[in-house]
Amino acid sequence: MIAPDHSSMTLPGIIGLAGLPVHAVDLQKAAATVDAAAARGVRCFLSTPNLNFLIASQTNPLLRQSVVMSDLSVADGMPLLWLARLLGVRLPERVAGSDLFQLLREQRCEEPHKVFFFGGEGDAAEVAYRRLANERLGLVGVGALNPGFGDVLSLSEPDILEQINSSGADVLVVSLGAAKGQAWILHNFAALKVPVVSHLGAVVNFVAGRVARAPAWMQRLGLEWVWRIAEEPKLWRRYLSDGLALIGLVFTKVLAYTLWLWMQAPKTTASTELHIKESSDHVEVCLPAALSRANQASLMEQLLPAIAMGKGLSLNMAQVSYIDPAGLGLILWLEHHVLHAGRELTITQASPAIQRVLRWNNMTHLVA
Repeated sequence: MIAPDHSSMTLPGIIGLAGLPVHAVDLQKAAATVDAAAARGVRCFLSTPNLNFLIASQTNPLLRQSVVMSDLSVADGMPLLWLARLLGVRLPERVAGSDLFQLLREQRCEEPHKVFFFGGEGDAAEVAYRRLANERLGLVGVGALNPGFGDVLSLSEPDILEQINSSGADVLVVSLGAAKGQAWILHNFAALKVPVVSHLGAVVNFVAGRVARAPAWMQRLGLEWVWRIAEEPKLWRRYLSDGLALIGLVFTKVLAYTLWLWMQAPKTTASTELHIKESSDHVEVCLPAALSRANQASLMEQLLPAIAMGKGLSLNMAQVSYIDPAGLGLILWLEHHVLHAGRELTITQASPAIQRVLRWNNMTHLVA
């Protein structure tokens, strides 16, 4: 099996990208995390945001929330790496969900992880399951179900969940369309007994042999969309819409944030001092002047006790004058844990400049 990277499972480097958390891991580390979760029965909601996720999340709060609540969120799309680089962050590499699945599929081990396919078009899930059932390498198929069309609630009937749970699967691959699939996982995650759950829409078609992967050189150059359109012509409208939306996002928000980062870069070492005040049902955290890559890990470590209290959390930003993508990642990391505790994260006393940063990054919903 792939050796697990315990550090990435505890306090991973994470950035905020247009309101979505992205873990700064490479393909090997992402696969090791998923592999370890499946082997140990540890719950892991894996999200693989690509450009379509990023654009749709700007106007779909539930989709955005599903990525925030994920345990691992990887950049599945070269445009995300380009945006991160524009903001001064070099992510290790693109981590496509299909590449991650294939890496786990090709490993040789005594006990392969059991996979259930849910969704897909026609009999694609059934074909994918049969193919994996005959391979028995790193992954083995144990079941498939195409529930047909319907909304999230109609696709969440007890008999559907029971069929998935009774399969004994270690990995659940969902293919319902990004927005619906993420919403379905968010709605049913607590009731599912499968350790690793992820919406990997294209994987079903790839495993079933219905669609071929683009050559590696096209993937590296960010030209996979050209290949996908040739394979699935119906996708051209989505790619055109997302491409135009990306241009709008860059010119109205990303470039403004990039310029602000360049002008406001702190000249001194980022402080790691923060103050935590606890009341009967609430925790207030007074943050230092800069939230950045330089102090992200230290602040995360100090905030673990506040998270463990399981209370509502407010971030007092009266002193904050600088937030880079890692600082945004810290906030999204906190939001993830607070939401899982069934509580609320709020931001208070943010200056007009910091509120602009949050607006550029689709995070104004946190401002009290």
